Amino acid sequence: MLTTVTFIRKRGLLSFIIFLASLTHSWGTTYFSQGNNDFSATANWNTAANGSGTNPVAGDLTSGVHSFVIQAGHTITVDLNPSMVNFTNSGTLVIGNSTTARSVTISGAVNISSGASVTAGTADASHSLVLRGNVVNNGTINLYNSLTSNASVTWTGTTVNLSGAGGFTIGNLILAAPSGTTTLTLNSSSNIMGSVSLPNACTLNDGGLTHYVGGDWIESGNGALTGTGTIEFNSNSLQQITSAAVFNTIRVTGGGVLLLSASVTANGNVVVLNNSTIQANTSVTHTINGNLTVDPTAFFTQTSGTLVFSAATSAQTIPTLNCTYSNLTLSNGGAAFPKTIN
Repeated sequence: MLTTVTFIRKRGLLSFIIFLASLTHSWGTTYFSQGNNDFSATANWNTAANGSGTNPVAGDLTSGVHSFVIQAGHTITVDLNPSMVNFTNSGTLVIGNSTTARSVTISGAVNISSGASVTAGTADASHSLVLRGNVVNNGTINLYNSLTSNASVTWTGTTVNLSGAGGFTIGNLILAAPSGTTTLTLNSSSNIMGSVSLPNACTLNDGGLTHYVGGDWIESGNGALTGTGTIEFNSNSLQQITSAAVFNTIRVTGGGVLLLSASVTANGNVVVLNNSTIQANTSVTHTINGNLTVDPTAFFTQTSGTLVFSAATSAQTIPTLNCTYSNLTLSNGGAAFPKTIN
């Protein structure tokens, strides 16, 4: 009886060791690309950079528990919906191989080396890149070909940032907070060809830099922008700030119309250039704490509501050329920091 119990214990221990070994093999493995191929080609991924290791199975590509490295000189085309922990790119990643929309999910760190790139496939499709960690981009991320061929980026991490010297061009930028809060700091200038969406519990910090937006600006709940940088609206068509929002500096430069559909506060300057127009036709209050500059080819048109110039520690200039005001309020500053109508 004693012998039987001992055998059972040994057999149980052996089974447990085998189980742990299987976890070590299947959980948290890093796979290296072996050449140009589709992402789904399991034979093109290997646990060793030189190809001397083992290949993943199909389920490993979408399980979200492994990491992937694209080696220099290799182009990998996304033809499924991969999910991974970390992603390192020294080659080229193309998101999308057809008109089928693809989604790439990365829960950990993203590192794009100098000379490497991440692009959207050229076919008409709206892809998505879902990120939960930091991105260091010293290469090129260009996910926008056209209005119908692009990829949007959704960030869901708690405290995350974009950094690096590389270019960052995308479709829409979406923050999401499935649990708790999400704060994204942009320590690299970004070019957002679509809209910016900041829902409740989400904060976007501009990093003190200039960022370019080609679509609408959408905030809801306590979603907000922070920082001392500049948001430049650069479309040649209609753009809209859909809900109450606070900016530092606003520039409108693309020749289109920026519609202020809700109360907007600019703690810095507001600049309108290049045949562009700011249009405010809603009965709300807008506030400028810097200067309003409207060049001779541009327009500021307010047909309803109130515009407040309220700087307390600096002088302000209120232009009249190509400017129409509904109700104008000048406050703070006094004789030391006057308001000048020019």
